[in-house]
Amino acid sequence: METMIFVLRAIRDFLDDLIEKLIIEEKPAMPDLPAIDSSKTSPNQSSRDETKIDLIVLHNTDGSIEGSIEHFSKQSSQVSAHYLVSREGNTYRMVPEHRKAWHARQENSRSIGIEIEAYASRTGMTTAQNSAVVALVRDIQKRLGLTNEQVGVHRQFCNTDCPVHIWPSDAGFNEWKGKYL
Repeated sequence: METMIFVLRAIRDFLDDLIEKLIIEEKPAMPDLPAIDSSKTSPNQSSRDETKIDLIVLHNTDGSIEGSIEHFSKQSSQVSAHYLVSREGNTYRMVPEHRKAWHARQENSRSIGIEIEAYASRTGMTTAQNSAVVALVRDIQKRLGLTNEQVGVHRQFCNTDCPVHIWPSDAGFNEWKGKYL
């Protein structure tokens, strides 16, 4: 009987410590969703055929936001994303969410694509960019009922290293996701 009481007290103490840790390690407050510029549109889009969106795919550009907007605006490029986020935190919608953007091959019908401006020489995200990406992803998650497990990076779905300029490893991405989403 004494052993059982000892075990129950140990479990209680463990749970108390866990609850305290969870309360202390709250996620940062949700940043305000920045204004979204939807004045630029990509012709590279198509119907989702009523496929339910159950995935957010994060990418990095390999150049400037202006160059990416220009590239997505050319029909001949045959690529697009729903959103682009600049290093200054400006957010651009290139394809409406109810339409399919062309960013992750077989996952296009079921996903929202977000391109994050980065370069091989300018890796990671700026503070403003991180705030904008976090706000955008959280907003999409909330509206569509998506979990953190439904947020991934391009390399998880296609043969690419993208977004290596933002998260060189899946461990780094998962750490970011755990901290901010």
